[in-house]
Amino acid sequence: MARQGSRVAGNGAFRWTSDTMCWAAANSVTTRTFYGIGFGNVRYVAVGAHGTMLTSTDGTTWTAIAPATAGDLRGVIYGSTAATSTTSAVATFVAVGIAGTLVTSPDGVAWTEQPPIATNDLAAVTYGTQFVTVGNGGGIFTSFDGLVWQPAGSGTTADLNGVTFTILAARSIGVGYEAVGNAGVNLTAF
Repeated sequence: MARQGSRVAGNGAFRWTSDTMCWAAANSVTTRTFYGIGFGNVRYVAVGAHGTMLTSTDGTTWTAIAPATAGDLRGVIYGSTAATSTTSAVATFVAVGIAGTLVTSPDGVAWTEQPPIATNDLAAVTYGTQFVTVGNGGGIFTSFDGLVWQPAGSGTTADLNGVTFTILAARSIGVGYEAVGNAGVNLTAF
């Protein structure tokens, strides 16, 4: 089934839209707070407080997933790339949260808790040419497979709250990542 619009989650409430102008309520099977939502492999995954995870194939009917962690999950993303002569194929969901929490899934339904990425809280995760997560204290971590992570220097100690993959071909900059955080911090890596 094709994606039919954007979905957002918060305080156990889901909204969906086919045009981003008119939002309608979708069912929720919990009242817990949600912090992130992602889509990949024809599946939505929402993550939130106390490891709460829900999944949906249409964005309107949601099913609870057995939590892989008791910690708050703050962000979730799906990453997929073909194998090359030097790298293995990647097709996985990654969710991050408090105290460096990391959980992964090949299908968005069965999740496995992995060793923490760091000791600081992680706030968001994205995928472009690799996974990138950001968090407290200026923490930035990268991974090609979602399992093995390396720290990346951010040059700040401000908490980072969001990260995205971007393509700026119009300005001849190329592909890269942007992160934002407290005190107006805005970082780029191209």
